[in-house]
Amino acid sequence: MSGFTTEEIKERLNLVGLLHCYAEESTPETCTYLFNISNDYNIPIEVVRNGSRILREFGLLEYHKGLMNDEGECRGSGYCISEDGVNFLNYMEQTK
Repeated sequence: MSGFTTEEIKERLNLVGLLHCYAEESTPETCTYLFNISNDYNIPIEVVRNGSRILREFGLLEYHKGLMNDEGECRGSGYCISEDGVNFLNYMEQTK
């Protein structure tokens, strides 16, 4: 037995799923906004916000301020998958 409760396991699986969303929407060089993840994947914004903070604490996402849109307008802050996040997902894919 792993020692994790069912809820703890679900939370960890949800975080990996959220990281996959960021892998689809961003790169280590290109960030996306919380609302994009929330809207594109139909995830409540509170879940995206809290999960993104946790993934950032693990070093799997990076947080950036002063993001610009394609028209050069300042659009606020957002997250992008980090190199460690990409490596983690690659490792998970290889060990299936």
